[in-house]
Amino acid sequence: MGQFGVLEGLVAAGADLSTPRRLAHFVYVTTRRQATGAAATLRGEGWTVTTWPPSPGASEWTVVAEVRDVVVDADILSAHSARLNDLAASYNGRYDGCEATV
Repeated sequence: MGQFGVLEGLVAAGADLSTPRRLAHFVYVTTRRQATGAAATLRGEGWTVTTWPPSPGASEWTVVAEVRDVVVDADILSAHSARLNDLAASYNGRYDGCEATV
């Protein structure tokens, strides 16, 4: 789901946008070394990070960067998106957006 599609999805689900929630962002990189490096960088910035190896038939490692208890709004989504796009580019990867709990 795109950056602001998350807000649209929350509204459509009837979520109270003033309620803090979990927000997870997805970055994809091609090597374990890139995934480990991206994860270390994000952990150093205070993110909770999980990495997954490529699924069968896939070629990219997944790096999931999470924050918890955050009020999701356009400013947070813009700031997070900018940061994770920059991070993905620095590891020759790609940022694929985020999802939030309802």
